[in-house]
Amino acid sequence: MAKQTGPVIREGTIGKLNFYKRGGKGFLRKKSNLTGKRWFSDPAFAGSRKSAANMAQASILASAAYNGIPKLQRCFADYRRLAGIACKILSAGGSEQQAQDMLAQEAAQICLRPAVEGGEGNG
Repeated sequence: MAKQTGPVIREGTIGKLNFYKRGGKGFLRKKSNLTGKRWFSDPAFAGSRKSAANMAQASILASAAYNGIPKLQRCFADYRRLAGIACKILSAGGSEQQAQDMLAQEAAQICLRPAVEGGEGNG
């Protein structure tokens, strides 16, 4: 990734070059030839599609488990941890029920912790 220098930071696309800002700094990259149609149909991306589907399902399962934890005893890091656990189980070929059972155990452990001051949003 190239950096833009000088007093003016350009944004937009010229030909196959994409100029953009991130954090107030200017960068430059080549325009990608990957399209949504190709991602959804090309066999080369089958693994990525499977991983994305596992993460989507893991997020749903983790959300249900996270919402079962009292607000004063949870923080957002708990949700991320639950989603990671569910994703690992699903990616390893485990069933949705196995993931739910493991998440229920993890949520029970979280419920045993002392309440977090300020409740949800910490972490």
